[in-house]
Amino acid sequence: MSLPQLPLGIPEEARWKTRLQEFTQKASIPLPVYETSNEGGPHAPLFQSRVWVDGICFISSNTFSNRKMAEQDAAKLAFICTVQKVKEEGYSLIRESTVFCKMIVNEYALKMGWTAPTYTMNESNAPIPTFISSLVLNGVAYVGDVARSKKEAEQSAARSAILSILESESSTTMSEIVKSKYKLYDPGMGPTHGSGITPSVNKKRKEVDVSAGNIATGPFAHIPPSPQMMHPQFKKPTTGTPIELVPVPLIQFVPASWEQGVVSSVPGQMKNRKNKKKKKKKKKVEC
Repeated sequence: MSLPQLPLGIPEEARWKTRLQEFTQKASIPLPVYETSNEGGPHAPLFQSRVWVDGICFISSNTFSNRKMAEQDAAKLAFICTVQKVKEEGYSLIRESTVFCKMIVNEYALKMGWTAPTYTMNESNAPIPTFISSLVLNGVAYVGDVARSKKEAEQSAARSAILSILESESSTTMSEIVKSKYKLYDPGMGPTHGSGITPSVNKKRKEVDVSAGNIATGPFAHIPPSPQMMHPQFKKPTTGTPIELVPVPLIQFVPASWEQGVVSSVPGQMKNRKNKKKKKKKKKVEC
């Protein structure tokens, strides 16, 4: 596996920590964590270093009299293994899915300062036509597999270019681009087929505890239904079962007490008026 070239004039053994940190940043991996211990004595130190990258511990192959040399040696091992791991992840994603291949090739050409790739399409004369596409990128031609549509043929040609570049000296740059395109999807589930990938949807249910007299507010608040809100359940009678009609007694309306008082007082008032008139007539006659 070829590794990216170092700037001239800088010793290779003094750059592994920097290269490892730069790669983890570009690949969206947590930064490395070092732990160095002295296996020797105060006057004859023997340093051995450990570095954790993406949940994996890498130990320096030898002990060194200098702490920095031990860390550089551990960083070298971690860098080589991590680059290989990221590249293999890119292989698996690209082989199973071509949904982002054209986009990846375009971004890679832009990052490398090249012109955009050009595609050529060949169509068969069969009753059910098939298509084969080829693309030219930086003067190199890549041919895809036989496909049922022009779109799939171009994506297949782009995949051939990506797989070839992953074996070249520019594999690190290509691996970073591939991972960035698929990082929004669950690596455990992965692509489902060549025409698309299945996103991982993490459904989290937020529950709010509602105590008596203290109703929580917000979009996730749950208010327990009261008896007034409950709907009665109706059961449909089974076919063939006679329905028994129950006679319902008529409702008798009884007037209120104040109505009875008002009604009964009206005839009494009429009688009093008549009696007063009779008394007045008697007085006049006596006079």
